[in-house]
Amino acid sequence: MTSISIKSTANRALLVFLLLSLNQGTHENYTPRCLLQLPKKGICITAGHVNEALDLAMKSHSAPNYKNNYVELVGHVGDVLHDTTLLLAKKHYVPTKLAAAVFPMIDTMQTNVRHICPKPFVPGSNYCYYSKYRRYDGYCMNPHHPTWNGAGTAMKRFVVPHFADGLSAPRVSYRGKELPSPRLVSNVVHHGYAVRHERYVNTVYDHWGQMLNHELTETNTPKYAGRSVECCKRKEHHDCLPIYISPKDYFYSKWQRTCQNFVRSRPAVLYGCPLGHRTVLNGNTPTIDGSAIYGWDNYRVKQLRCVLAQPSCTVARWVIELS
Repeated sequence: MTSISIKSTANRALLVFLLLSLNQGTHENYTPRCLLQLPKKGICITAGHVNEALDLAMKSHSAPNYKNNYVELVGHVGDVLHDTTLLLAKKHYVPTKLAAAVFPMIDTMQTNVRHICPKPFVPGSNYCYYSKYRRYDGYCMNPHHPTWNGAGTAMKRFVVPHFADGLSAPRVSYRGKELPSPRLVSNVVHHGYAVRHERYVNTVYDHWGQMLNHELTETNTPKYAGRSVECCKRKEHHDCLPIYISPKDYFYSKWQRTCQNFVRSRPAVLYGCPLGHRTVLNGNTPTIDGSAIYGWDNYRVKQLRCVLAQPSCTVARWVIELS
């Protein structure tokens, strides 16, 4: 083994430099890299921090049986990512309004989020393939933007959201107080009377509007024990936002009804599965493509064909596993 002479000052300085260099290199190899750094607040969020919050969020949401419903899978991932955002902000003392602005900059593809992110939303996943016909779910209409026109994508916003906490809390007044009941606002605006329609409008107008509504949108809400969530008698879910009705309501007072059930739609997933504020999930394809008639996924289409083909056939024989 060759020994290093430290007789001279120059040799001693060289030895100190080498030791410091080796120590610095070792430190860099074992120090987790920040996916998001806020120097002024002394915050460094690593992949490990995101994975820890993700694990906690997944424990509070049971995995759905999404083989027959791809939108349910997307809604489940949306719930998990939304809770991950809230847990991460709370753990690292990041103000929620600041989290809404900076958390989308975290590259979640370097974390375990990549393993639960639906394939169409994973950058570079090569999800699309050549087909003579378009897909039922509307994906891959544009190979460069596979999620455009797809069922289970986020509804577009014309303006930025104004959540009370920047992430998901219901909007409040500029003084920070709770907004009045939507039913009360409706009664004040419409004066509690039915609006007389234009005489040239018939019942077809109403049916056509309803048809277009079901053709373009479908609100996907969470379930409780396999059924719709009840928010008036008991708040069964954290997404409950019941609409309280005045006992003096001109219409509902006749039946002593003081509450209208209302459940928030499930959070959507954006391309790249980023963290951030809540978005609205659309369970249908956002174009006029007949999906309200023929279905917007393989399961519904096969179910329709099964019924038409032979009454005795079961849906299970026609189910195609979505991947």
